This record gives sequence, structure tokens and C-alpha cells, in this order.
Amino acid sequence: MSFSNPVYLWGLLGLMVPLAIHLWSKRQAHIVRVGSIRNFPVFESKKSRSVRLNEIVLLFLRSFLVLLFVFTLAGLSLTSKEAKANLTLIDQNVLRDPDYAIFIDSLAKTVQELRLFAPGFPMLNGIGDTSRTGRSAPLDHWDMINSLASLNADSIVIYSKTYLSDFKGDRPLMSVPFKWLTLPEKSEKMHIVDAYESASGRIRCFVVFTGDQLIRTEIVEVTELPGAQLNKAATGSLEVKLGNGPWLPVKKHTTRNVSLFYSSDFEYDGMYLKAAIEAIENYLDIEIEVATTKDENIPPRGTSIWLSIDPPPDSTRSRYALIYQHDEFAESIIVKNGNGYVLTDRLDRDNVFEKDLVGLLLPIFHDVDEVYAKRDSLDTRVMPSKQITSIESKGKHLMETDKASASTVLWALVALLLMIERVVAHRRKQ
Repeated sequence: MSFSNPVYLWGLLGLMVPLAIHLWSKRQAHIVRVGSIRNFPVFESKKSRSVRLNEIVLLFLRSFLVLLFVFTLAGLSLTSKEAKANLTLIDQNVLRDPDYAIFIDSLAKTVQELRLFAPGFPMLNGIGDTSRTGRSAPLDHWDMINSLASLNADSIVIYSKTYLSDFKGDRPLMSVPFKWLTLPEKSEKMHIVDAYESASGRIRCFVVFTGDQLIRTEIVEVTELPGAQLNKAATGSLEVKLGNGPWLPVKKHTTRNVSLFYSSDFEYDGMYLKAAIEAIENYLDIEIEVATTKDENIPPRGTSIWLSIDPPPDSTRSRYALIYQHDEFAESIIVKNGNGYVLTDRLDRDNVFEKDLVGLLLPIFHDVDEVYAKRDSLDTRVMPSKQITSIESKGKHLMETDKASASTVLWALVALLLMIERVVAHRRKQ
């Protein structure tokens, strides 16, 4: 039993009113002097007993009426409330971060119940393996929130990294009261995701920089990376790693040969493509030899590009890495099509820069798909706290409905008792 407006319980002092009325009716009666009553039989009249019983019934009805009226105003809730635990959940990424080892140790000694924020919400009897670093397998946090109701908890506190990539789909309605606390990365971290030997013989690495609000990828020479280590594997090839990260093989440098065919009306398009390829050559510090031709009978070799309104011969079509094929509905000027790419629009001075031609050509000359996949797995940008705390609660609406129905029943009881009290008082004229 609980009350939503306990201040009205002061109204229970009103129970003094029916008690006062009852005691007032018991005041000393008026004495009438009569003659001798020696010969009157000694017994209690039925009417006297009926009057006293009626007074007790009225006292009970009036007291219960005041009690129900006060409980109705105080918002009485008769729903039984089971004893529930106050749970604390820890995200796997927090548990794996050595920067929070001390925090987790102290948390385990103070909270009532500690669980892992993972499928099944397993108990954490001791502290997990915090010596491991890196991100755990991604979870769908919105789907996890839907499962919180199964914990049957009075309150839930979640400590999480709240990575943006772990929130997918629509936000669900929440049925369990909870508080989500974001533990940010304490510093920007670096990860080597790919390494290769440049044309000048230097080791260059694709490095992903991760933080709470941003993620970026840069190419950095291994000599400029603090904590980077080089090692010669048993096969004789070089390996590189950063800090406690994994060893990655260093890819050997090879000169890339490009065959660029373009028809006469695509001369400017070919010029823009050659300039973009030269920019990639300088950016990656690799050698790219471009051979241009207008003779469609010359067989393509190496990385081949076809720029013409007419399609390439069927016998050599699969050997072209990039083919022009106009598509006014395409979202980009270069789109992937099977094992190759398609140039969907003519090139000019504007869309070369606005549509990032160099960036779109980069996957043709370097395997950046693997780089991008590793980068996405390291994304540590966090969800803004306002987007987490604004989740609506189904429990709140249900509670308001329960209170409304309980209030209706109580008011009906008050009205019924009032009518019964008036009928009894009228019949006995009290």
C-alpha cells in the first residue's frame, strides 16, 4: 500500500469528529423525578439495546467514511510491491578498459547487485578480465533496453561507453526506470589498421584515431608513430604493431600499371582522371604508370579504365576496373558494380572537387575496403546523452492508469457508505 499524495493523510485527524459525536450522544440524560419504582421489573429494554447498537454502527460507518475519503485524496494504491533489487550494469567495453579498473573494483564493493550489460545480463561475481583491451563485439543497445524488464528491478544504473555504432533502429519505450551513465574514452587512441612499403622505401601506416566525438584516418610513417615496433617474421617479411596491438604484415611495394582509354569527346574527362591518379600517387607515395590511348583495339593491361559513350568490347569488358556508364539517378559519380566500378557522370571542374573524385578512385589503387572495415570496428564516438535520457516510459503511463482506476473505486465506496450512513441515521433519527 502506497500513497501518491501523503500530505492529505493529515485528514485522518477527522476521525475525531464521529468519535466526538458518539461521545456527545452518551452525555448524561435528563433526570425525571417519579414515585417509587420498587415494583418495576429489572431488565434492559430491547429499544435501549437497539439504540446502543445503532450508535456503534453509525460510529463505524462515519469513521470508515472519513478514512476512505482521506485515502482517496491521498492517492491510495493497493498494488503490492515486491522487494526488488537495485541493479548496476557494466558495459563490456568498460570492463575491458584498463583505465577503469580501479573504478570497477570500488563499484563491485559498494553496489547491491552487479551484472554485465550483455545478452542474459550475467552476474559479475568478481571483476572480469580487464587486462584485455580493444572493443568487444558490437551490441544493439536499443534491443538490450527492451530486455531490461526481465530483470524485475526497482532501479537500474548502466555504465557504458555508449558507442554511436551500437545504437540502431528506433528508440524503444522504456518500462523499467533506469539511469544511463556514459564513461568516455580518457584520451584519443591510435590504431594501425594497414601498413605498406612506399615507393621511397619507407614504411607507411593507415592509422585510425578514435575519440568520443570524432574518428579519422591518416597515413603516417612508422618512424613518426610513438610506440610503433617493426619486426621481421619467420618468412622474411616485415611486421608492424602499435603498443599492445596485433602484428600486421607490411605489404611490399609494386608499381601499378594503368591503361586509360578515352574517345575524342572524353579528352577532358581523361585529363581530370590522370590528375586524380597523380594525386593518389603522391598521397600514397606509390608508383603509378598511366598509359593513355584512343585506340580501342589495344588490349587493356593492369588497371584499365574505359571512357567512352560506346561500351567496351564484350571480350574485354570484365578486364576494366572503371567504365563510363551514365546514370542520372546515381548518388555518386563513381559507384561499385560487381568487381569493378562505374563512372556515372561526365567530369568537370566542379564535380571533381565537390564529389571527391580522388577519394572515390582510391579503392581502385589500394585495398581501402579492409581499412574502412577495421576503422568502423574501432569507432568510439558516443551517443549524445540527451538522446538516451529522452526515452519515454511505458511504466509511467501504466502507473497513471492504475491510479485512475483505484481512485474511481474509492470514490464509489465513499458515495455508497455516505448513502448507507444517511439511511441508518434517518431511520434511528440520529
